[in-house]
Amino acid sequence: MQESIRNMTQYEIRCYRFTPWNYLSCLWVLVASLTVAGCYLELPLPRTNPLDPKFTGAATCKSDTDCGSKKACRKGQCQVSVCVPSQYIGSTLNNNFANISDGDVLDVLFHPTKPLLVSASANGTVKIWSQPSLKLTRILVGHEQGTRVLSLALNEDATLLASGADDNTIRIWESPGGKEVAVLKGHTGGVTSVNWFSSKHIISSSFDKTIRFWDINTKKETRASLTVKSVILSAKLNPAGSMLAASTQRGEIFLWQGSELKPIIPDAGAGQGLSHPTAVYDISWSLDGKRLVTAPDDGGIIVWDVTTLKEAVRMRTSDLKGAQGHPVGVDWSPNGLHAAVSNSTGRIDIWNTQTGALVTMLKDRETGNMPRLRYHPDGRSLAAAAGGTSIGLWKCP
Repeated sequence: MQESIRNMTQYEIRCYRFTPWNYLSCLWVLVASLTVAGCYLELPLPRTNPLDPKFTGAATCKSDTDCGSKKACRKGQCQVSVCVPSQYIGSTLNNNFANISDGDVLDVLFHPTKPLLVSASANGTVKIWSQPSLKLTRILVGHEQGTRVLSLALNEDATLLASGADDNTIRIWESPGGKEVAVLKGHTGGVTSVNWFSSKHIISSSFDKTIRFWDINTKKETRASLTVKSVILSAKLNPAGSMLAASTQRGEIFLWQGSELKPIIPDAGAGQGLSHPTAVYDISWSLDGKRLVTAPDDGGIIVWDVTTLKEAVRMRTSDLKGAQGHPVGVDWSPNGLHAAVSNSTGRIDIWNTQTGALVTMLKDRETGNMPRLRYHPDGRSLAAAAGGTSIGLWKCP
């Protein structure tokens, strides 16, 4: 079995094969990915998976905390939500956010177990909001004033928050308290993405065309950096920790596998592998780590099969009926059924990842360009960094 990049963490994806004796008992589970041919079920966080023979928790629940951060408690059972968060809750503009900060919102994420949102701003600050009220509760100051905070990530147990900015640094904060505990320096360009691959280790990408690997305790790099020939706009580790993907300003998609980071596409470039002819602003992995969705500037949103390096599904952009703008951010839903794509005109398109059909279009009533968006781990909420000084929030009806 391929050794995992995330070889120091417990978080992983496992497969459970159906057998006649457990088939009926599995019908209640809303699965993240189901394939008839292989007849297997894939769910996150096996520590709380009642299909795991070693599972010691209860299949029933009283609250979401009984089910782990990736599932929700519904009618007494742990489930992954299959709803579409289409009900507009509001925007931080409704709470005088524009009077608090003059910086655009460039990234956003949910705290998995607390009713909090975290946002990255173009004035060098990180902000923590209560939700669904969208009231500001804390401002984290550390990055150089006036620089853009471009990326955010919480570690697995949500006790540490990483932020990357174009002051070329990564800052580590206690979560949700907000105390700065480490500053990682080494990039020579803005940090475009941060990923945790264990509770104390980070992968980062940058405008300097490198991907670097950090130990937050020593504040040093743990191995030689990866270097490509174009500005890296997004880099994401798959949920199993077995593969790393990066997208660039030239439309290249790079893939590396295993703890040795063996390149799967040695010479990525236009017309090769998983590449696009224009910049790919964001990418997102499926929960099984076998598919990757890309959001390129040319609008050709594609789900790729990384095992074959071939196109699996192309979104039917004709369903947009002439709607303007280009993709900017993308996030795969926790249930595995949908990909939410933010747009340069302030629109979110939610696509069926199996058929390529448009499921629905969401519009923030307050703002325009949306750089990034994120699902809540339970799949029932969606937040978007709305480009202007606001965050848009949607929930399941």
